[in-house]
Amino acid sequence: MVALAFTPDGQALSAWTQSEARGEVRAWRLNGTPLPLPAGTVFPLSSVLLTRTADQGGPQATHRERLSAQQPGGPVLWQTPWRRGSLSAWPAADGRSAALWSQHPNSQSDPVITQFWRVALHSGQAGPTLNMAPTTRDPNSGWTLAALRGDGRRALLQESTGDGCGWGLYGFALADLFTAQRLPTPPGLASGYARRGGCGFGVPLPQTTFDPDGRLLVQDGNRLDWWTIAQGVVPRVPAGNRGEP
Repeated sequence: MVALAFTPDGQALSAWTQSEARGEVRAWRLNGTPLPLPAGTVFPLSSVLLTRTADQGGPQATHRERLSAQQPGGPVLWQTPWRRGSLSAWPAADGRSAALWSQHPNSQSDPVITQFWRVALHSGQAGPTLNMAPTTRDPNSGWTLAALRGDGRRALLQESTGDGCGWGLYGFALADLFTAQRLPTPPGLASGYARRGGCGFGVPLPQTTFDPDGRLLVQDGNRLDWWTIAQGVVPRVPAGNRGEP
């Protein structure tokens, strides 16, 4: 089991499980009975169910994906258009919106641009798109979502790389998904956690999350670093409050 999360109304518990063969999302009502989920349901559960569907039979036999939203047991509320490559989603903790990201549909060569945008969960209305290009020549590098604030607006983006042998973290960037703009990110957060791992390099991969007050927590091995994020700027919490030596 990788992670657990409650729905915003507190009426269901969802779990993300991962095995060598595959990963899946499961859910239970608070009385312990299973909550049936369509195949492809995205973790964590929110006020609506997001399901991802893959299609191998698109133009020129390219891999395409799309997202569908529905209330449990109800009709489909909305669907995204088919997009080439992978399409990922992260529902916000308040259950009102979700962050979506995918490879730019017109990216035919390196560097591959990743697009991020915010969508209203009940209506499917999408906001403006933020384009993020890799900062390195690494063909395996790209941007993903590392953490999302409870209201679905402020996001921490992560530039990383990985192949069959190892992984690398290049850095983080703060963004406002409501306006599709990058935000000032202090050097200590932007590049202070960069490292390589895997293939005999036993170094921790930092884990990140926003707390209910909007502060950013970075777990780096046995150390917890807190970052206080103000509107438009990110003042660093004094070292004594960040668990530093």
